[in-house]
Amino acid sequence: MSTCFSHTIDLRERVVMRTLKIGLRDGFAQDELTITVDGKLVRRESNVTSNPVVSFARDVSVELPNEAATIRIDVTSRNLSASTHVNAKTIYLAVFLLHGRLDLRPLEEELPVM
Repeated sequence: MSTCFSHTIDLRERVVMRTLKIGLRDGFAQDELTITVDGKLVRRESNVTSNPVVSFARDVSVELPNEAATIRIDVTSRNLSASTHVNAKTIYLAVFLLHGRLDLRPLEEELPVM
């Protein structure tokens, strides 16, 4: 007896990725960092330096495979890391490096550069 399995692929079902903007804000000084999404390394950034006048270094974007995800930021140059969960309402993740620790703030709107 042999069994045959068939698998039908519906091309209309596509994985829709969404973009999350990550704002590297205050406290960075020539830092190296990595960004992981759900445990997968998605980005490396070098020489991240904040402008103290506007409390801002740079914005980076990452693709999320789902509406919700766990984002981890590792500042490898300082041996610091932090993780947070984002959901469908999160459009911006503000990252601050203050007093020797990372502060990740998932937001429903972008923070302006002052």
